[in-house]
Amino acid sequence: MSVDLSALRRPDGYTGHTRIEVALVCRRPTSVVRLELVMGGEDITVCLDGRPLVVMARLPFITWLWFGGDYRCGGLLWAVHDGRAVLSVDGQEIYEVGGDALTHVASVV
Repeated sequence: MSVDLSALRRPDGYTGHTRIEVALVCRRPTSVVRLELVMGGEDITVCLDGRPLVVMARLPFITWLWFGGDYRCGGLLWAVHDGRAVLSVDGQEIYEVGGDALTHVASVV
């Protein structure tokens, strides 16, 4: 099944360059890190605590936000486990992406 997402409307005031930060909680050991997403045109640069990790294409990430499942890009895996959105970095650290954070990300991407 293919889904045409070309009709998705960008947020009002979208300039093509937006930066947002959200806090993520690491499951073990319990810690909080800062996830930064920098939107530039059709790309999204992902940084964790100021360290650049990967540049993702915007459309596949939007598809994941809408439909869930797994989205792998470089060393990142965005997934839904037990009804919760999680981000895995290099298959080692797993961070929960809280509902408020996910809503905020979805509203800007």
